[in-house]
Amino acid sequence: MRIRKDLPPPPPPDKAFDENFRWKIKNAAALAQAYPDQWVAIADKQVVAHGKTRGEALKKARKNGVSSSLVLTFIEGQMYIYAN
Repeated sequence: MRIRKDLPPPPPPDKAFDENFRWKIKNAAALAQAYPDQWVAIADKQVVAHGKTRGEALKKARKNGVSSSLVLTFIEGQMYIYAN
């Protein structure tokens, strides 16, 4: 493996995105009850949009004026076990 030294360093992590992601984890149970099997858009530590598809949730979030530090995530309504 070759390490490239000609590339600039990565940008610092987005603090707001990190806070929104942590909020999602902290509120996972409540999100599962409120938005089962839906895509959820989280900004400013709150749900700003949701929908049956990722595109629908993103479109609603953008329509509400939210685009940066947005966490888009699928909320499973129940536990699923995936096996081969």
